Amino acid sequence: MKHFNSKLSIIFAIILSLISFGAFKNATPINQEIHAPINLNIDSLQVLIDTYVHTKESDKKKKEFQKLIARIQSYTSSINGSRAIVFRRVKYLLFVANMDSDDIQMHLYQARSSKKNLFSLGAVKKELEEEKRQALMITNAGMFTPDFEPEGLYIEEKSKYFFALDTGRDIPNANFYLKPNGVFYLDAKHTAHIDGTEILMLQSNRELRNLKLATQSGPLLVSGGEIHHAFKQGSKNLRIRSGVGLEKNNQKKIVFALTRNESNFYDFALFFRDIFNCDNALFLDGAISQMYLFDLNAKELGGQFGPMISVSRKRSN
Repeated sequence: MKHFNSKLSIIFAIILSLISFGAFKNATPINQEIHAPINLNIDSLQVLIDTYVHTKESDKKKKEFQKLIARIQSYTSSINGSRAIVFRRVKYLLFVANMDSDDIQMHLYQARSSKKNLFSLGAVKKELEEEKRQALMITNAGMFTPDFEPEGLYIEEKSKYFFALDTGRDIPNANFYLKPNGVFYLDAKHTAHIDGTEILMLQSNRELRNLKLATQSGPLLVSGGEIHHAFKQGSKNLRIRSGVGLEKNNQKKIVFALTRNESNFYDFALFFRDIFNCDNALFLDGAISQMYLFDLNAKELGGQFGPMISVSRKRSN
């Protein structure tokens, strides 16, 4: 243990030196070509994150690591738009939307055909283009039934389409019902929220219809800064995963993320909470998930989904 502490102290000193001389900040500048992944698995960051996650050291050491995590969050808080990131050997695609400059919309049915599903990311892109909008990001927005209808609460453009909240009890091996589950939504003032299903149950359908948009899914990855109680560090339950989170210190910033290779729930939740400082985050879907990014993954136009969600640039008045 003494040898480990000595080695850890040396690593810790190296990390501090790298950060002091700007190596952390300058390793992947924000204005660099976005197609170069931000790699959180190499050099000082690999040591930092792996050690932070697994350390059993003293409270003093933990506080020191938390300060370094705060430096990472300071870096990620400046990210907007598309990024490719590697965290704990898992590749991520993500889009950070900003409510000041971006519009978020839900998509289910074709605009010119009553209740005929869009199904694919490409169909959503085409409809946005017909509305003279540029799709910046499109991804599937939650689970759906065999008839491709939303599983649980779904609201599109202030009740244009409305599906009721699913208040069902726990069902074994069903991610949606791994309580607590929850809802990502924009209220009438276009403020973003991720709340537990129990909170939305306090509102009537009439009140819910006043929301701008909503999608229900589960489980909640992070709630009030706490990782879901059922997630286990080191779990071998590895799957492709997609989710959405809200930055704690800037509720106008929404993080949409998709793993390109398999991750467990614990690490996926950790990515939202500790790397992007999301106090609340919601799992959207698993292995079938896809994400279109206009500047990073523009050929991803397929899929066969129920509800989908897009981000496009706000129109100038």
